[in-house]
Amino acid sequence: MISDELKPIAEDQSPLWRIKYRPRSLQDIRLYYRQVAQQFSGFIAQNNIPHLMLVGPEGCGKTLLAEILAREMLNSEFDLNFKLLFADDPIGKSERDLSKRQGRVSTKHIGSGAGVVKNYRPFIQIRVRPFVATKKFGESPFKILAIKNFHKLDVEQQAFRRIMEQYSKNCRMILITDRISGIIDPIISRCQLIMIPHVPPHLFNKFIKSVCDQEKIPIKLDILNYLQRMSQNNIGKALDLLQLTKLRFNFITLEHLSTMSHEMNYKLIRELFTQTITSNFKAIRKTLREIFRSNNLSKEQILLELSQVIMTLPLERHLRAFYLDMIAKTDFESIDSNDDEIQLNKLLSQMAMIGKAIN
Repeated sequence: MISDELKPIAEDQSPLWRIKYRPRSLQDIRLYYRQVAQQFSGFIAQNNIPHLMLVGPEGCGKTLLAEILAREMLNSEFDLNFKLLFADDPIGKSERDLSKRQGRVSTKHIGSGAGVVKNYRPFIQIRVRPFVATKKFGESPFKILAIKNFHKLDVEQQAFRRIMEQYSKNCRMILITDRISGIIDPIISRCQLIMIPHVPPHLFNKFIKSVCDQEKIPIKLDILNYLQRMSQNNIGKALDLLQLTKLRFNFITLEHLSTMSHEMNYKLIRELFTQTITSNFKAIRKTLREIFRSNNLSKEQILLELSQVIMTLPLERHLRAFYLDMIAKTDFESIDSNDDEIQLNKLLSQMAMIGKAIN
C-alpha cells in the first residue's frame, strides 16, 4: 500500500498507525495495486476521468484508492473539490424535514408549479445536490464526489442517475461498492468499472513488516500470516490489532494477538446485546453500523460472538435457550440474503422486544 521507504506521513504524525502510514499518492500504491495504478496514471495524463465504479471485497482499499485518485487530479484544491459520502449513514430527522420544506413550492409562485409538493429524496437533495450543483473551485478540471456503499441507496438510485446526467460536466462520481448486484443497470452502464482485489498475501506481509521495522517491533512470518487471516486481508484492521496488542503487552506474540482480538470483539458485541436488554433501538443501530464499518466483522462472526456473550451472561436457562434459538434461525434464514445488516437488525429488534417485555 505504500512505497518501500516508509515515511510517516505528516497527517500528520498521527498516533494511529492506520493513519500515520496511510498512502497519499499514486507512487505509494504502485507496488501494491499495480494494474489499478496504471489505469489511474492514464486518467491523470489525460487530466480527465469518467464516472467510476470501484468494485471489490470489504477492506480491499477501494475508498483509499478513490481518495488518492482525487488527490492526484485535484492537487492543492483537493479539500475544496472532493467529498466522500456514506450511503448507509442514517438520514436524520432535521434532514428529512429540510428535504420536505424544499419540496414545497409556495402558492405565491408564478406559474403552473405554484403549490406543488415534490417528493425529494433526502440523501440526494440534502447531501448530494448541494455539492454537485455548485461550481468547482480554482483550476481543478471538475469536482469529485465519492459515495461509499453505494448499493445501500436502494430506491434513491433512480434519482441519482438523473443527478449523474445533469451535473456530469461539473462533477465526476466515484461509486464504491462490494455488491454490484445491488446497483441498477442504468447506473452501471454510465460508469467505468474498476475491479479492486485484496492486496496479495506476500505484499500484505511486506507492508506490515515495513511498519513493524519503522516502529522497531520484531515480528515473525507466522505472526504476519496470523494477522492476515484475522483481519481478512484488511490492512487497516491488522494495523489496529497490532498497535493495540503492542500497547497492551509491549511485544507481539500469537497468544497476545489472539487475546486482544477476542477482547475487542467481545466488548463490542456485549455492548450490543446490553442495548437489546434496555430496548435502545437507536443505540443498537449505531453500534451495529460501527461493528460493520470499523471492525469489519462478518455476519457469521457477529452471530458467533453474540452466542458466546449470551453463554457467559447470568441469564435464566430458558431465556438463554430462546436467544440461542433465535440466533440459529437467523443464521439459517440469512444464507441466501443479499443484506447481512438487515438480517442482523431483524434479530436485534426481536431481542430488543424481549428486553422490553422483561423490563
